[in-house]
Amino acid sequence: MPSGDLAIRGVAWSGAAPIARIEVSVNGGDWQEARLVSERNRHSWQWWELITRVEKSGDLVLRARATDLAGRTQPERAEWNRLGYGNNAIQEVPIRVS
Repeated sequence: MPSGDLAIRGVAWSGAAPIARIEVSVNGGDWQEARLVSERNRHSWQWWELITRVEKSGDLVLRARATDLAGRTQPERAEWNRLGYGNNAIQEVPIRVS
């Protein structure tokens, strides 16, 4: 990715309640609130986006976390479960900025 403005987009889902907010962290920085793009609905994918500026080149890590209207936020780490189906933890996406 070239340095400068960066559009970060994704989807979130919660089985308990509509999504209340999405926050994004760029390379371990402060959480920035993303804009919800589509209408909030229970049991529906919630599209979101964040436009941010990245000046530093090199390898970076993007993290996004969702919070639903029931107040549940994605955990930092997944709780162990036998088949691994319950992995709802925050995921990391590495990128390279030039």
